Amino acid sequence: MSPFVSRAQRAKFHSLVKQGKMKKEILDEWERNTKGPLPERKRGRPKSNPAIVKAKKWGVRK
Repeated sequence: MSPFVSRAQRAKFHSLVKQGKMKKEILDEWERNTKGPLPERKRGRPKSNPAIVKAKKWGVRK
C-alpha cells in the first residue's frame, strides 16, 4: 500500500507542509514510497442495504 491513496490527499499534505504542520522530510519519504499513478479522489465504500443486513443477521433466504 502506498502512503498516498489519491492525488487530492497528496495535495492536502503538501499544503500542510506549507503551513508548517507537517515535516518536509516525512512528505519526501512518502513521495519516494508512492508507486504508480494515483486516482484524483478515493471512492468510499458503497452503502449497505439495511434489508440485506437484517436478512443476513437473521439467516433469512429468498
